[in-house]
Amino acid sequence: MEDNYRSGSEVVNFNNEFFQFASSVLSFPEYEELFKEAFQNPKNGEYGFVQVQFLEAKNKEEEFEIHPETVLKIIEDLDAKGFSRNDICILTRRKKEGYAIAEYLSEHDIKVMSSESLLLTRSEKVKFIAHILEFSLNPENKSLKLEILGFLAENHFPATDYHHVISKHIDDDTEKFSAWLKLFKVEFEMEKVKQLSLYESVEYIIRSFKLVQQSDAYIQFFLDFVFETAQKGANSLNEFIEKWHQKKEKLSIVVPEAEDAVKIMTIHTSKGLEFPIVIFPFAESDLQDTRNDSLWIETGFQEMPVAYVNASKKMLNWNLPAKETFEDLLQKNELDTLNVLYVACTRAAEQLYLLSSYNEKPKSSACISNLLKDYVASKQSENEQRIYEFGEISSIPKTEESLSLSIQPSEFYSSPTENEAVHIVTKSGSLWDSRQQEAIEKGKITHEIMSKINSASDRFKAIEWAVNSGLLKERDRDSISSNIEKILEHPELKEYFQQNVINYNEKEILTASGKRLRPDRINLAGKSITIIDYKTGGFVDTHERQILNYASVLREMEYKVDKCLLVYTNNNIMVKNVKEI
Repeated sequence: MEDNYRSGSEVVNFNNEFFQFASSVLSFPEYEELFKEAFQNPKNGEYGFVQVQFLEAKNKEEEFEIHPETVLKIIEDLDAKGFSRNDICILTRRKKEGYAIAEYLSEHDIKVMSSESLLLTRSEKVKFIAHILEFSLNPENKSLKLEILGFLAENHFPATDYHHVISKHIDDDTEKFSAWLKLFKVEFEMEKVKQLSLYESVEYIIRSFKLVQQSDAYIQFFLDFVFETAQKGANSLNEFIEKWHQKKEKLSIVVPEAEDAVKIMTIHTSKGLEFPIVIFPFAESDLQDTRNDSLWIETGFQEMPVAYVNASKKMLNWNLPAKETFEDLLQKNELDTLNVLYVACTRAAEQLYLLSSYNEKPKSSACISNLLKDYVASKQSENEQRIYEFGEISSIPKTEESLSLSIQPSEFYSSPTENEAVHIVTKSGSLWDSRQQEAIEKGKITHEIMSKINSASDRFKAIEWAVNSGLLKERDRDSISSNIEKILEHPELKEYFQQNVINYNEKEILTASGKRLRPDRINLAGKSITIIDYKTGGFVDTHERQILNYASVLREMEYKVDKCLLVYTNNNIMVKNVKEI
């Protein structure tokens, strides 16, 4: 959104300037352009305060001591100034950082509301659903059946004697179990759990046992976990149960409001929320960190054509597919890391505190701590405390609405998915609070599909490939197909997609200096060529320089460059014919 009605002008202006400054280190020009387009106009008043503090620690152990200590000092300072603790939210990228902060604050009598106290496994209803799912696969497992009968006896049928229920029904098969439930007007068949999709089976259990009359945050977040797991490919019951056992001790609901308690949550769970005061410790991630990543690569060996290996910069010196795969990972990691920081910084309405590391020997410039250091150095002189402030602390009168930041839904609605009025909408991995993420996702999908199209007649096969490979969701088929059609039928482009055209899609060019270039499309007519490059967003100078660089290299190869066309793949397709001055 162009206008920001959430935060004070100092916070908005800091974010505008810092993220435009930080985006210059990104390897992919279109990602840099995204942050430039994310510029916002402050609309909530001339106020706000941002503090950037650099902490010196010799190693990780010291970092996990000094960051919690500094967070405590900030909270105590805010106490002295009269701010309420439930206005404060501490954001961390990793849960272990949140645990360290929570433990330290608790030791110093600071009341904390954290995800640790809101684990999904604290809900007996959630555990009951999981037990039913697992029991449907293992009906002979008496331990699971004991858990199920115990829950029903104590919660669903409170008038029933607990021990009598268990002893009478512990040996029932699934048919007898269903028949017994019908005596209590519960229509439930275990076989149906295995017949439905994962998400549908969970909703079926919830409806059958009337587990939710009004909104239940634990069940809602369990449903979110079920849906996300299914979206990532683990759609079978066996896979889900395995995933649940792996993660159940870490899954928690979003922290609600709590009286006189500091909130602690991960940045991912904070998306869409706002807080008067945000503290973000451990703001020091490496944009190109690949230590936890693994990749499938082509080996070039007949005996083992592909391999799954730990991502490493050594891949840049392997074969071309490995180099390209690793470079693609770096670009995505850069965007993700800067996106996460963007979300953290834009949660604050009044005050933002960023705690980072100070290094005498700088790491790569593509590091959050060095980006912050370079940015503040461009604005202020260095000081001994290494604390840099923008704006002034001021208390803003709260409206009645702003006193409650949590949403309190009163009803829970569930409907079989056969009902066409019900649609599940998600944006996997989306961290942006604006249309930029949607635009780049759509642009990337369009770009990938266009790489499979030589002539216009290939579009149907290319769309099918995108759907079958999981790149394109079925629900988005019509929208993307329409966009592809507009490109192929555009009056300035149509001739390049005729049946007998000769073209190269995404073919790499090796320059005399050893640099590798990859235009999106080159159309050939003898020794005359037209270069086509697809872009998202609006025109920027870097797009022009990039395509003219392609043209210069191809001329050195004795080709005559007829046209250089930049194609902007938004809803209204725009074509810019770039000419050298």
